[in-house]
Amino acid sequence: MGERLDAKYFLVTSHGRTATYWLASRLNAHPDVLCSHGPVLPPFLAYQTQPPDELALYAHETAGAFLQKTLDEVFEALEEAGPARVYGNVHGYSAHELFTMPHLVPQGRLPVVFNLVRHPVTRVESLKRRLLHEIRFSPHAQQRLTGGFDAFVDRDVLRNLARHCEVDHTLPDNRAFLYSACYIPSLDMLDFRTRVAHIPMERVTGDAAYFTWLFGQLTQGAATLTAG
Repeated sequence: MGERLDAKYFLVTSHGRTATYWLASRLNAHPDVLCSHGPVLPPFLAYQTQPPDELALYAHETAGAFLQKTLDEVFEALEEAGPARVYGNVHGYSAHELFTMPHLVPQGRLPVVFNLVRHPVTRVESLKRRLLHEIRFSPHAQQRLTGGFDAFVDRDVLRNLARHCEVDHTLPDNRAFLYSACYIPSLDMLDFRTRVAHIPMERVTGDAAYFTWLFGQLTQGAATLTAG
């Protein structure tokens, strides 16, 4: 299937715990928009704040294969899901992935791109809680608290915490917090080096006028919001 000549395309890059599922669900609820979330194609989006556990696990398991697809392949999958004026994806990519992986450079479809961000303090706490929840059913989450912990948490930080604060970093709650506190700034640093515009989650979810403005930017005028 070729690209739809009259269609518009968008991408909202992000990392976890930035209300991405909330945003994708509300965009996808519009009759003129087909929007997927993360690596899950086509969009299976219930109108809720976060995906069910089984969908989250599926997203973790398919993330690697998704990143091997070209952008045209992703948009083609959305086009095959049904007719729309606007096709998009939220949370399938981070900003630095999108701008550093050569096969993600668009060939035919030129999407509008925004990067969704969240205040790091609340995001660290949210990621910690989500990890503690997911380790009960997700091997991916368990791996993040083993290999990921060792990769992102500095050994000197652990020694100082143990010596001066008596923090036991073997406890799951402490491990999840330390991992989140070290992991999030490292990713944000890479994303903020890109030229994409960064939009604050707090305004997207709490300011109706700002959401309306963002909707207009993403849909490029091909879809409109109406009262109710």
